[in-house]
Amino acid sequence: MDDFTQIKSADHPQYEHRSAEVELTLVDIVMFLWRYRFLIAACMIIGAGLAVLYVIVATPIFTAKAQVLIESRMPVTFREQVSESIATLDTPAVESQLAILLSENIAEKVVKKAGFLNLRPEEEPGFSLNPFAWVRSLLAAATPLDPAAVARAENARLREAISYLWSGMEVGRLGLSHVIEISYSASDRDLAAKVANLIADSYIEDQLETRAETARQGSIWLEKRIDTLRQQMNEAGLRVKEFKAKRDYRFPASSGQGEARTEAPATGEEQPATSLEDLESRASTYRKIYESYLQAYTESVQAQSYPVTNTRIITRATRPDGRSSPRGMKVLAIAVALGCMFGVGVALLLHSFGRSRLARA
Repeated sequence: MDDFTQIKSADHPQYEHRSAEVELTLVDIVMFLWRYRFLIAACMIIGAGLAVLYVIVATPIFTAKAQVLIESRMPVTFREQVSESIATLDTPAVESQLAILLSENIAEKVVKKAGFLNLRPEEEPGFSLNPFAWVRSLLAAATPLDPAAVARAENARLREAISYLWSGMEVGRLGLSHVIEISYSASDRDLAAKVANLIADSYIEDQLETRAETARQGSIWLEKRIDTLRQQMNEAGLRVKEFKAKRDYRFPASSGQGEARTEAPATGEEQPATSLEDLESRASTYRKIYESYLQAYTESVQAQSYPVTNTRIITRATRPDGRSSPRGMKVLAIAVALGCMFGVGVALLLHSFGRSRLARA
């Protein structure tokens, strides 16, 4: 029988390849797992132990969330105080507000209010993003005080604090609504809630300051324009009075007086014929324009002294009850799964090594 097999294999090489193939069935898989059950179980237990150790040792992270609503329309009470029209919000407009929340202007206000500039690397994990920050601190202490060097050090400290703020900060839109959710994660529960509320408050404050500054710039321009219109209105009124003073309207106009001419000025240049109705119409027009600009100036001053915005906080961040990271069950499930995969891999290596050794024997 062996001689026949050798002859057939020599005549047909593909027969030797087919005979070497192993058909893997479900029974073979079950037998394989049962054979190496203790190895796989040990790897899973080791993974679970490492996961528990990581959850115990790792610094817990807590996340606090605040929500800000961007209204598409101003309240009816404030519409008269705001000269600009507020269009309906679309996706690009909301994305622009998200970019404002992540801007350096907002971050600088938050880090100053939160006291991040006074933090030290040992006080808050992950604060010192530069591993050689301590070397820079020693060099700064040994170097004589230089205003330029002090300014650069303060600027570097500010940049580092802003980077630390951004590392734990997340902003996003809730679905298709006009609500923006602000999240901040930190190792301290109270700090997470405090910073999340500071971000929302700084955002509202920035909106108010922007509107107040816009109103201030507008009032400055309107004030200059009003001065010009006042002069034009007074000149137009004076021309009406001069025109009436030169003519007596108690008697009907004789022939040839329907189109009266103004007297020639001292330069000798003759002005075109102008009627009283034209002069009064021009004076009335200047007066209406002047009153409209004066009304706009009044509204601009009111908006500057009492600015309003279409954004408001609808949910303030509170002290989080549970930690957001690391999550015990999630870490445990991942560790057990990785342990099982590692155990199966080791078992396959041992099984292959055992088969090759038997084949050589």
